[in-house]
Formats: sequence, C-alpha cells, structure tokens
Amino acid sequence: MSKQARKVWRDLNGLFAVYKPSSLQPKDVKQMVQSVLIEDLNKLELRPQKSLAKVVQDIVRIDENPSALTEVRVPSYTEHVLVRGPLYSDIKVAVVSGGLDAKMSGVMVLAVKLGTKDIDTYHTTLMSKTYTIKGQFGFATDNHDADGKIWQKSTFDHVTQEKFERVISNMQRSHQKVMLSNSGVDIQSQEAYELATRGLLRPFGVNIPPLILDMRCTQFKPPDFELVPLPTQETDIAACCTTQQLNR
Repeated sequence: MSKQARKVWRDLNGLFAVYKPSSLQPKDVKQMVQSVLIEDLNKLELRPQKSLAKVVQDIVRIDENPSALTEVRVPSYTEHVLVRGPLYSDIKVAVVSGGLDAKMSGVMVLAVKLGTKDIDTYHTTLMSKTYTIKGQFGFATDNHDADGKIWQKSTFDHVTQEKFERVISNMQRSHQKVMLSNSGVDIQSQEAYELATRGLLRPFGVNIPPLILDMRCTQFKPPDFELVPLPTQETDIAACCTTQQLNR
C-alpha cells in the first residue's frame, strides 16, 4: 500500500452528510456510499510490486562454463490484484440520522469507521433539523402521508391564513414551554436567557418528546399549504403528526 493509500485509509474517519433522494431508503444510500468508497480506495496508487530473487543459468558464460548460475529479479505476483483480489473489500459505514424514509428527500448523516463511536454523542446533542412539509386541508390519512387511507374529512372554508398562523403560534408556544421545563437550567437564570437569545436552549434527557423549536407557514393556498418546522428530533412521523394536529 502506498503512502497515499495509507494516509487516505487512516484519515477516513468521522461523520459526514449526504443527500438522499426521495426514491431511496437510508440503507440504500449507505450501501451506495460504501460501494463508492471501496471503489475509490482501490483506485489509489499501491506500493510497487515486490520482486523475487531467482537463480537461473548464466547464458552469458554458458560457453566457458555450462554450469554457471546467476541471480535475476523476477516479479512476485502474490500481491497482484488478479491474484489476491481488491485490496479493499469492506468499510464500516453506519446511518447516524434515521429520520428520512423512502418518500422523503434531504440531508442525512453517515458515520465511517471510527466515526461510528460518535453516534451516541451526535444524538445527545439534539441538533435541530429543518423540514419542508406540504399538506392539504380537509382530510386526514391513517399513516399521515398522502398515499394513506383517508379516515377523516372536514370542511376548511373557515380557515384563513391569519387563523392558521395563530394556531401555529400557539402550538409553538406550548412546545417552547415543554422545552424550557426540560432544559436542565433555571428558566429564570441569566444562563437560560443567554442560551435562549443565542438559540442554544435545548431539552435535556432521553425521554423528551419531539418538540418544535420554530415553525413558519411559507405557502397558504387552500387546500394546499407548506410548513417549515424546526424539530428537536429527526423523525418523519413526528413531523407528519404535527402537521395533522394543525389540521384538526
């Protein structure tokens, strides 16, 4: 293995983001990334092929000494790619953020090699994620998705943009109260104020429900609407359920 290949393999650790299209499961994206990494690693320059010493008849002195021998160097094929196969055949890659299903598109986080040790740390940070959700007024489905079975219908003529944004604001306030009470700091303290003004106040704990830090309505054209929520946990079900709650 050349110095370049060794360095690339040694440095290939950590967390990184990739884009997932709407037609693929996260595990499919992971497998594609694995294949690309393995393919690229095997394209790196390898160390020079070793040679072996071989004793053969010395044809230069064959006339004066038919039994004369000499040493020559011949290539060793023990490490040739056609003999041993590709140098790299596997690499550890794991899905870190599992909030995207096959129907969703967006950024997902993967871990490679030693980066898998940082997965728990990544999840405990409860970093916020921004979604764009498109919905329709007037009906609800059993799986919170457009292809689900409609189990509830209602009129929506009375829904105005002002009323809709008021409902969004009320939901956001209720979520912020829960976040403050689970932040692990005194909500009356200077520390809480500084964290809140910097946008760093987050709920602390393992059993915290999905919360919405912020939500904006970016499109209101009944029956269609578009929301941009900022949840604390990357779960597509939580985002879809939140949208359905607004429709009630």
